[in-house]
Amino acid sequence: HYYAKDKWGNLVCVDSPTSCIQEAVDSSSGVVFIRPGFYDVTSTIYLPSGINLIGSGMNKTIIRQAPGFNRAIFKWKNPSTQNSKYMIANMWIYGNNPIVSDNALVDLSQPNTSALGLLYNVSVECNPANTVCIDLSGNEDTAVIANAFNINTSNVRPSIKWFVPYGNITSIFNKYLGGGYFQAQVANFIGDTFGPNQGISLTDIPNYPAVYKLVGCYINGNTSFSSIFTFPSGNYGSIIVDLDSLFVPGASVPFVNNPTSNPITVYLHIKDSTIVPSTSGNLFSPNITGYYALYGYIRIPNITLNGTAISGQYSLI
Repeated sequence: HYYAKDKWGNLVCVDSPTSCIQEAVDSSSGVVFIRPGFYDVTSTIYLPSGINLIGSGMNKTIIRQAPGFNRAIFKWKNPSTQNSKYMIANMWIYGNNPIVSDNALVDLSQPNTSALGLLYNVSVECNPANTVCIDLSGNEDTAVIANAFNINTSNVRPSIKWFVPYGNITSIFNKYLGGGYFQAQVANFIGDTFGPNQGISLTDIPNYPAVYKLVGCYINGNTSFSSIFTFPSGNYGSIIVDLDSLFVPGASVPFVNNPTSNPITVYLHIKDSTIVPSTSGNLFSPNITGYYALYGYIRIPNITLNGTAISGQYSLI
């Protein structure tokens, strides 16, 4: 049995399709604590703006789809309004079934409004693999710290979809174990892990170049997707990619790819990084006008640019 109590100890729910989480959210003043346990939901939980949903730990509070339930576990109650200043923390969200009609297992997307919020110490595991784990798309800023988003197969179904063309991305010490698909004015990835099924997909934005900075990140080199994908979908056709202390063993080549027929310009800065492809190949794929600069100690063997070798070890100032 599941139950929920208010802060005075009064019962507000005993058993429900959402394991009493929805009733607790609806009766709260914005803060809901979830005790350890397995919470099997058969109905989507709709979150209000400003909610603080706090579990007892990533391996203690487990919220999962019940058998046969194939919708998102979490969605905004009013996605067309400004849902901001929220936090989801200390829980494991587990999908058992493919998602139908929603954008993701955790669908926090907002079509036209901002989404100021924080995800901390959350694991989102989406099964089967054709489900997007979490969608954070909107127009403003969200920070995610120390989370794990697991299982996916392609850039169409990434572990995380995070499109904020008029805002910023802050991502610190996260594991996007199936990769991610990103669009932002400025994106900062610090200590993140990407792959193994997809590296990282970066998209341009309207009006001016998007800036993507990866510091101390790791791209898993166990599959053919161990590279960076650049998508010209924002109509500007130009991005800046700044790589600092990046490690990519077994990288695929070309290392920076444009899988579309539309051209894009990539300004690539590489500093103090190791990028080791298993076979020789080009730095940029066709349909990319590429410019690069190398700084510090760099190891990038077997890489060429338009037939000219740029591989080797560099120690530049």
